[in-house]
Amino acid sequence: MTARLAELDAAASEHEERLDSARVDLAEAEAKRSALPDPSAGRDKRDAARDRNEAARAAMQGAAAALAAHDQALAVARERTAGQRSDMAGWQA
Repeated sequence: MTARLAELDAAASEHEERLDSARVDLAEAEAKRSALPDPSAGRDKRDAARDRNEAARAAMQGAAAALAAHDQALAVARERTAGQRSDMAGWQA
């Protein structure tokens, strides 16, 4: 009976050591978790970056449309200039 009580005491002290080790591990994990950045702040930054990207994309599409319109206007001006030069050549001949 005394031997069994000694075994139980040894097991209880071993269990207490494991429990203390688990508490230390838990405290370390909680400290690491608290050092991590706030997830909601990260999501807010991601959403803000996504909004800036969409705005930049819309601005780029607007600029591309303006460039296409400008190119079209240049082509029309070149055609008119060529027609006027042809008329001037006909008058001078």
